[in-house]
Amino acid sequence: MEPSNEKKPENLPDSNGNPTRSSSSSKRKRILTLTISALAFFFGGIEYAVVIPTLWPFLATFDATTAYYGLTFAAFSIAALISGPIVGALIDRYRHPKAVFLLAALAQVGGNAIYMTARSRHAVLAARFACGAAFGAIETTLLSHLARATRRRGRTALFALLLAARQSGLLIGPVFNVGLCQLDFRLGDGVRVNAFTAPGFFMIVVWGGLCVAAVFAFVELPEITESTEGEVTKKKSHKDADTSSSSTGASIWSKIIDCLKEEYVVLFATNFIHYYNQCAFEATIVPLCTRLLKWGEIPVSVVYSVAAAEGLACYVIVRVVSRRVADRWLLVIGLVVQTFGLLWYIIFVPRMAPLDEPSYLSINVFLFLVPGAAIIFGIPFLGVAAVSLISKITRAECQGVVLGLFRAAQKVGLIIGPLWGGALLDSLYVMFGVMLSVQGLVATLLFVSFSRLRERE
Repeated sequence: MEPSNEKKPENLPDSNGNPTRSSSSSKRKRILTLTISALAFFFGGIEYAVVIPTLWPFLATFDATTAYYGLTFAAFSIAALISGPIVGALIDRYRHPKAVFLLAALAQVGGNAIYMTARSRHAVLAARFACGAAFGAIETTLLSHLARATRRRGRTALFALLLAARQSGLLIGPVFNVGLCQLDFRLGDGVRVNAFTAPGFFMIVVWGGLCVAAVFAFVELPEITESTEGEVTKKKSHKDADTSSSSTGASIWSKIIDCLKEEYVVLFATNFIHYYNQCAFEATIVPLCTRLLKWGEIPVSVVYSVAAAEGLACYVIVRVVSRRVADRWLLVIGLVVQTFGLLWYIIFVPRMAPLDEPSYLSINVFLFLVPGAAIIFGIPFLGVAAVSLISKITRAECQGVVLGLFRAAQKVGLIIGPLWGGALLDSLYVMFGVMLSVQGLVATLLFVSFSRLRERE
């Protein structure tokens, strides 16, 4: 009798996408891969937190204008916007996420090396562009790989973990910045590491260490195929995936055309508006706190720290709630809460009279911070549910391109949002009115297409 080639049931994953009754080696490989992935998102948050505070003073040493600062600030998102879909297409075609991840992490090392050794404002711009392209590739690679290797039921909790890791980096990053600002030494004869170039030096060490760890710990996890009833029928190796994708996989253009379907348009619009409103809101915090509350740097820093902590707690809430609540209902929760915050802002904030002196217990503080807390509360619900749901309605062979385009829509929001918020600080009715209008548009699209926002069968 010929030996059977069927997979044994003990190798199938459980309801959360993790292997059950499998060998300890398989479990360890999955845990190590998820750890490397979470660290990559965590380091992405740390990089933002340590680079941005000193970016303007660094550029000022090269006599850069504020417009050039804005361009340099946006270069990271612009590069990620470009690299995400391209890398996603390559991942769909060749299915070698580990190689792409290592190359992207090495590109992060190279970009930060340019930043550390920059002798002109153009070098700083090139460094931020290189780092943005690298991180865009890392995001798309990890999200598409883990989407294929995790059951739909456990995907939302997994993505919540990854995005929470990035939020943790944003929260912890300023702690590193305090020490980095004190550095002042030379590497060899030409490279000086000071408060401005120390972030580049620090991130070289961080991303370099992650590269070494990934060589040994990152594993290309087998892909999971589920039946229409949600049962796992088999797990493909990447070699098998290469063969099947080359014979039955869709072309890049057909994948892009698929993204024009109603449910994709709704999720792309939700993703864009979510980050657009978030960044427009963040761009107004400092100037409005200064204008309306007369707060200085320390109170504003406390507000940012509390907001980051609230965001992290909400990611944990989403991870827990997602086990019982469908992704489309998580989207509804996020939209409702954020719409409440925007309504509050447009009703009260434009009519607030500026204080004569700093106050921390006045009615102005209450009117300004409560809706802000509501907007921050909705961010994890929208961010996690949207990326999880779009991965669930997308075929396995299209995950890379679709998630790359999805993250590109996010980057557009990250670029346009601060420009809009910063330009209309003197026209608050217009600024908050437009934000509320586009939020209402997305809510309408979600309502009309609600029945189509289901997991792919």
